[in-house]
Amino acid sequence: MTTPDIASLDYAQLNQLRAHIDERMKEMRETGVPELRVRFSEAAAALGLSIEDIVGAPKKRKRRSRDHTDAN
Repeated sequence: MTTPDIASLDYAQLNQLRAHIDERMKEMRETGVPELRVRFSEAAAALGLSIEDIVGAPKKRKRRSRDHTDAN
């Protein structure tokens, strides 16, 4: 894959290139994470482990307690 010399592109060409890049990044965001999850799960299963054994269980979020004292 060759990278275009952006210094020689005019505004319209740069804008078109950016639109293509934005669309590609959106596609990668939508498909990349599920693909990685599947690959990790398959690799873990091949080792006889679960995905949680490798990456750990999700962390539980602690709720911040409200300060019920009056600041006035």
